Amino acid sequence: MDVTEIDFQKIADKYGMSKGDIRNIYYDTFEFIYKTISSLEYTEMSDEELDAMKTSFNIPGLGKLYLDRKTIKKFAEIWKKQ
Repeated sequence: MDVTEIDFQKIADKYGMSKGDIRNIYYDTFEFIYKTISSLEYTEMSDEELDAMKTSFNIPGLGKLYLDRKTIKKFAEIWKKQ
């Protein structure tokens, strides 16, 4: 996977904000997604619960991050074994 360097100062200058504010916005977005997804008990959910649950996040400029039922079930099995 490629790692992209983010020029927070360039973005801050463009929008008239501080570099720290831009960095916080960026990292808070991914922290929110991580906390939301990791707070759910996938191993305990039925198929109906998984189908009803929102498992995607649309991030402007990046695209949609999502988990489908097949992927969730796969990782649930791995986590059960640990």
